[in-house]
Amino acid sequence: MIINEHDKSKEMIAKVRGLLTEQPTDTIAEPVIEDTEDQEAPPPQDTSGDIVTIEGPELEEEIQKYKDSVSKRVSDRDFEPLKIYKSSGNVVWGGKTPEFGFEWVFDLRNNNEVAIISEYMVLDDDAIKILKLLMVYYETWSTEWYDRVDSEYAGEPEVEETEEEGELPV
Repeated sequence: MIINEHDKSKEMIAKVRGLLTEQPTDTIAEPVIEDTEDQEAPPPQDTSGDIVTIEGPELEEEIQKYKDSVSKRVSDRDFEPLKIYKSSGNVVWGGKTPEFGFEWVFDLRNNNEVAIISEYMVLDDDAIKILKLLMVYYETWSTEWYDRVDSEYAGEPEVEETEEEGELPV
């Protein structure tokens, strides 16, 4: 079976969308495109205790940093909640830039890069400028979140019980 570029692009989009919606990425399903512009999605439920979802004032602060660094021509509803995966130390955050027709995803530990998703995007000078600003902002964002996740969200280290009664540690 030959996989063409269109199939490969669809597969990549499905993987990235899986990161934003916490779907397992080992099985790739055909993405479903729905018109949800006027609908508010319910907040994701965390049942494992491993995922910390950043919303409210802290997310608003992140959005403001993005607007100050990349583009003010986005709405607060164009951003996904920021998710911290404590066990892996990963942070995932994404959003849309409707003016230029693309979505973006920051993935701190898995890709250490910016993923851009677009079905159709014109790469004019303005779009290229925004993409460059987004990449520069990612460097600042990733440095901040590497430090924060390690200091604020790191799990307690496991203590190994290797000492037996009466023995002194080496």
